[in-house]
Amino acid sequence: MVSCATDHGDPLDTHDLTFARDFAKASKAIRSAGKSASQALPDDFKKAAQILGAVFALVMSAWTSWKDPNLRVAALEALGHISLVIPKDQFLTNADALLEHIISLLSRQGALTSPASPLPPLQLLRGASLALQACIDADPEILTLENTLQTMLSSLFAWAALKGPLQESGLSPEALQSQAELFQCFEILAECFGRESFGFLLHKAKGSREDRLASLMVLRHLLGGRAASGAVNIVEGMQQLLLDQDPAVGLMLGELLVAAANADLLGSGPTE
Repeated sequence: MVSCATDHGDPLDTHDLTFARDFAKASKAIRSAGKSASQALPDDFKKAAQILGAVFALVMSAWTSWKDPNLRVAALEALGHISLVIPKDQFLTNADALLEHIISLLSRQGALTSPASPLPPLQLLRGASLALQACIDADPEILTLENTLQTMLSSLFAWAALKGPLQESGLSPEALQSQAELFQCFEILAECFGRESFGFLLHKAKGSREDRLASLMVLRHLLGGRAASGAVNIVEGMQQLLLDQDPAVGLMLGELLVAAANADLLGSGPTE
């Protein structure tokens, strides 16, 4: 039985939905120490990393016994943070199962949203983005096996296309946080798999109104960030939307073209 000491010496309680926060703080501290240290981590940080590795193993092994989706969401955020600090071989051994857990949760919109709480769970999207970054850091090829990349893109896009708060103007702070984490997931994938990610989004731009708006929303964000250099066929992919009579599509298309110009993707250099 693995236990993790808290400030009060209490054992790890995975049924406490806030337990992910402590591990998030610990993981961030270790990552910061690793970035700033010119030599190996100090002994106390090494010990903390070992404890987090044990917690990772415990949570992964207990996953199937947890039926509460909210508990699984909280656990996923913890796993995402810990994924970035545990030994590479431990992460790679569990990466396939972790990706399956993420995709499974992303597919459960009905169980994770309600009219009173229509937003994607912030913990879910944050955990997914952290785990995806860990995959890229460890071995990007993990995401190319068994159609995992396309499945992940489809699962994430389903949340972007969900008609509701993420596509409305005047977003609340909570919606902005959820949207930012969702964009982060797409950005991580697009930075490493540009052709596949942009191709997927451009294909979705030919779909329903919700799909068109969602694809334009995500593309606009990607062209304004570090993934813009991997963009392909943006202008060609947007041509059919120039005839779209939907004002919302037209507005977002205009914003996308401005982002494309600023990213020097229109052949005339950045706009002023």
